[in-house]
Amino acid sequence: MSYPEPDALLPAEESAPRRCRRCGHPVPRGRLFEGYGIDCAIRLGMLPGTARVRAAPQEGPDLFDQLEEGRDEGCSGPSS
Repeated sequence: MSYPEPDALLPAEESAPRRCRRCGHPVPRGRLFEGYGIDCAIRLGMLPGTARVRAAPQEGPDLFDQLEEGRDEGCSGPSS
């Protein structure tokens, strides 16, 4: 039984990153969209932007408040 050459099992070396068509910055090969980098593709409307999630203001006690209340009660240690 013959085994393949070790070099045949390894992926080929990646060439130098390509450049974005718009700004000219180097972009990894897998992150090109029609020749544009991700940021430029979003600016040109080729990709949807990410949604900005806004946190709603909190009403009432939070977890840290409840922890402080638990400390006030004190812990007598393990019960025997």
